[in-house]
Amino acid sequence: MLRFNLVICIVAFSIFNFSVTFSQGFAQRGNERMQAAKKIKLLEILDLSDADAEKFLIKYTASEKLIMEKNEQLRNVSSELIEYLDKSPNGKELSDKTNKVIQAQKEMHEAMESRINSMKQILSEQNFAKFLAFEIEFSHRLKRFMNSPNSNEPNPDKPRNMKRKR
Repeated sequence: MLRFNLVICIVAFSIFNFSVTFSQGFAQRGNERMQAAKKIKLLEILDLSDADAEKFLIKYTASEKLIMEKNEQLRNVSSELIEYLDKSPNGKELSDKTNKVIQAQKEMHEAMESRINSMKQILSEQNFAKFLAFEIEFSHRLKRFMNSPNSNEPNPDKPRNMKRKR
């Protein structure tokens, strides 16, 4: 019952979030909907108890937020480096900017590794394997979709089966 309530809460939050963020760009709203759908699919695949599902969602959401923050930092320092390269770059400042990008990449990697480690602590070995497989497959499918000639149609590559076997 708690899982059903969690799903209802996520869907309700997504709908509420849609109405509140109407003035925001379509990309951000689409990303929020995609993240909500991703969480629902993960809960479905992992088939967790209510208590475990709640713990999972709390840790997963917190780790996703941290990863998004680190990704934004990486984008910012990368943009600064690209803008600086358009000017006449010199040794010391150029070195500082490249070091900032490298540091931001390290922090992004550490945040992703932290998410994996925290999921490993709360999930059973089988569910952790399902989690890793889902994360990998989700990113592959998203990349294929984004690179398809018509983004309204899936890529004609043979899709992998993401359904949970019973």
